[in-house]
Amino acid sequence: PISFIEESLRKCEEETNTTEQNKTVDDAVNVQCIPPLSDSRNTIAREQTLEAIQKGFIICRRCNIPRPPRSHHCKICDRCCCRMDHHCPMVYNCIGQNNYKYFLLTIFYCFIGCLIGFFSGMIWLNLPGLPKLSTGQRIFITVGAGIGSNFTMGMGLFLCFHLWLISNNLTTLELLALGIRNAFKGGALE
Repeated sequence: PISFIEESLRKCEEETNTTEQNKTVDDAVNVQCIPPLSDSRNTIAREQTLEAIQKGFIICRRCNIPRPPRSHHCKICDRCCCRMDHHCPMVYNCIGQNNYKYFLLTIFYCFIGCLIGFFSGMIWLNLPGLPKLSTGQRIFITVGAGIGSNFTMGMGLFLCFHLWLISNNLTTLELLALGIRNAFKGGALE
């Protein structure tokens, strides 16, 4: 057992020394995930990682894998997401390149639903010829229409904000990193 422990420690030290030597290929890129040249699988992985870096990919500091430009690492999901906009607590998932369309459709349908709720309440309150409502029913419909109008305005602003982001080719995270004033000056990404 002692020889096994000594051998394990020696291998650990060798890997640490090799990793320290391979830590950076370029000063601007942190490539500590590049595996050492100990076997053929690591050689292939090392070549693929260097090829990804040459194509403009960067190494994620948390996952230690190459990731494309404009991708971000989500701390909650613990993975990298391409063109990540934000982590949505409602669906408990990252909103990014693959599901941004469905996120926008959800916002749009919520806006339409709130709008329908608001107008139905207003119609029941103000349209002549409908049956008379009791005081409790009128209060209920008035409160519902008021809440509906607030949600309609909120969803409408949220939808307009995301449509503006799409028209400027930005994500929410990029807007926050770029700064709102710089984004309004035409700082859209290409």
